[in-house]
Amino acid sequence: MRVLYHFMSLAAGYGWGSFSRALARGLARCWLITPPWCLKKILFADLDRFKTPEARATIVLACELYKLEPEEAAKLLHCEQIEALLNVSLPPVAGGGLKAESPNAVQGARPPRLNYDHILIFSYGRTGSTLLMGLLNAIPGVLIRGENHNALYHLFQFFDALSRTHTAHPKAVMTTQPWFGAGDLKLSYMLADLRRVAREILLGQVAHREQIRCLGFKEIRYLDTAEDFDEYVGFLKDIFPNALYIVNRREHAEVTGSDFWSRLPTDAAVADLRKIDQLFDRLRELHSHVFELNYSDISLGSARLRALYDTIGAHFSPEEVEAILGLVHGYAPVQERIRQLAKSAKTQ
Repeated sequence: MRVLYHFMSLAAGYGWGSFSRALARGLARCWLITPPWCLKKILFADLDRFKTPEARATIVLACELYKLEPEEAAKLLHCEQIEALLNVSLPPVAGGGLKAESPNAVQGARPPRLNYDHILIFSYGRTGSTLLMGLLNAIPGVLIRGENHNALYHLFQFFDALSRTHTAHPKAVMTTQPWFGAGDLKLSYMLADLRRVAREILLGQVAHREQIRCLGFKEIRYLDTAEDFDEYVGFLKDIFPNALYIVNRREHAEVTGSDFWSRLPTDAAVADLRKIDQLFDRLRELHSHVFELNYSDISLGSARLRALYDTIGAHFSPEEVEAILGLVHGYAPVQERIRQLAKSAKTQ
């Protein structure tokens, strides 16, 4: 039967569509036939929303042969098991804005789809980035995590080391070679696995993860990435597709007088901030979806803040925004000024 399945798959690929599709549907009704030549590839493919290797193998085979989306391929194969898997699978990302046990879980119907699947906040300390994170997390379907000591950058360094190993020693497959194993590395498989790792890092144990439509994080330690910033951004693009990058800045004179920055010599602090801004200035050349936001924009009366919601595809609720602006975010004392922004906005 497998030989017959292979033959009909090839026939379909060469244009003998009608008969071969009918036979594929008939075989799929009986059992899932996993072609051995594609199983290894599919086991590592970024299709973990299909719960079994057999389902992933069959779906991808149909997608490649007939140039279909996964849902369409499942209907083409008319396989009840695969169609059932589609109904219970996790979406590419999972959504927030929750009022239940998790701050980012939504009961009942799914939140509407947003314009982006991921949001990454590029910032530095004392810019209001924690408050911005709070505003975004109040949008139904959004889950933006906080800082993680550059954990994603360390993932990049791990992947970059393996990439350089494979590139430099593509034929190292013998036990007598010092770089034995480098030639057997499959970078595309590892990148797909790292996507799942990154998503699980951000999702954690959040409840109602199936409701999360937009996933992301904020980080302030980009000065540590300066030597390979462009390559790191390329890695982030692979790990978090369809992403909006929000660049959150503040006037340097205000930053250097705030909290931990004030403990540094002013000249050294300003020099570091300029280096970070130079990195952020390159983002528009590296990524097509970048939104600039200033500390002063994080207020109820800000047209720029409303433009951010429009860019994301989210509803701007003045009442919710005002309530969030009135909460203490981050390292408390300086947030009094933020709280006043919401109150003064009523008179603007």
